[in-house]
Amino acid sequence: MCLSIEISDLLDLKRVTTILRDLSLKNKIRKFFLKGELGAGKTTFVRLFVEGLPGGVNSEVSSPSFNLYNIYPTMPEVVHIDLYRCLDLEEEILEYLLREDIIIFVEWCDKLPFIYWPEEHILIDFNILDSKRILKFKARGRKYRMFIKELDKKPKEQDLL
Repeated sequence: MCLSIEISDLLDLKRVTTILRDLSLKNKIRKFFLKGELGAGKTTFVRLFVEGLPGGVNSEVSSPSFNLYNIYPTMPEVVHIDLYRCLDLEEEILEYLLREDIIIFVEWCDKLPFIYWPEEHILIDFNILDSKRILKFKARGRKYRMFIKELDKKPKEQDLL
């Protein structure tokens, strides 16, 4: 299942991350893989998602390009991985990918060999089109596909997009 959502501005992105966060908490959807060019909005997406979690207001979300990952003290805890400058995968990163008690975001996921991807995950492809962003959501795994179907209904129900 694939879903595309057009984002015109930061307010649209905040609305989408709010819906996504609420649904992911409800359905225990924890693994998000983010793909897109520099400046496409991946880190901003993570920041908006994290800010709405319990404990997220005090989290300073930034791109973990130099240290590969950041951990935010939210409930549940968020691990934000950025593989942009990754040359060798640290074992710790691979361990995070297996955990079910955290929410994980992996930026530049195309640098992660697919054999390390969890069976169930959401891939969000960020595309720049003029001054807009198109977010394409693809799900792998039954529970995650059901989540995309539910996500598809929300913006329409709430007249958000």
